[in-house]
Amino acid sequence: MNWENVVLAMLPEHLLLVGIVLVIFLELVDRPRGALALTVVAVVAATAAAALLASKGYASAPFAGHFSVDPATLTAKALLLALVLPTLLLSRDDFTDTRFHILLLSSVYGVCLLLSADSFLTMFLGLEIMSLPVYVLVLLALQRPESAEAGLKYLILGGAATATFLMGVSLLFGASGTLALSAFPEWQGYIGFTILIPR
Repeated sequence: MNWENVVLAMLPEHLLLVGIVLVIFLELVDRPRGALALTVVAVVAATAAAALLASKGYASAPFAGHFSVDPATLTAKALLLALVLPTLLLSRDDFTDTRFHILLLSSVYGVCLLLSADSFLTMFLGLEIMSLPVYVLVLLALQRPESAEAGLKYLILGGAATATFLMGVSLLFGASGTLALSAFPEWQGYIGFTILIPR
């Protein structure tokens, strides 16, 4: 494994992870006031890293068959991270504690991982890292009576969606013998044909 490729290919994710750790540190030392600024710096740094790598045409697969990046993937990450900044600025008056920032960075980390997924295993990991913090984000405003109901509904729907996704992946794995996303187009027509026209 080439560690330089791992660091460069996952640089946006690493910067988000550093931001998460530093915001947790602020929580530990009881200084939540700097959480917003630190989160914005982490997101801006990750956005700049993704945009810079995309502009240089960087492409790599540090974990072959599971995680890879190319200019299109890095551009998508840069756009996604750039859209997080208005969210942070619009929510600065509603969420002043560190919990919101930690959860938001964690969810964005999952989305970035999802964009680079080359296998259903990595895709599932990205989906779960993205969605689990959102369950808590829905419940952060517990003073509103709708929050508990919304959290319960989201939990049920998320659980059903996860089970459906895993069932589909298991069927695809049984048909193709692989978890690679590249196998899906190969088997898509075959699976549809056997379902529509049983032998």
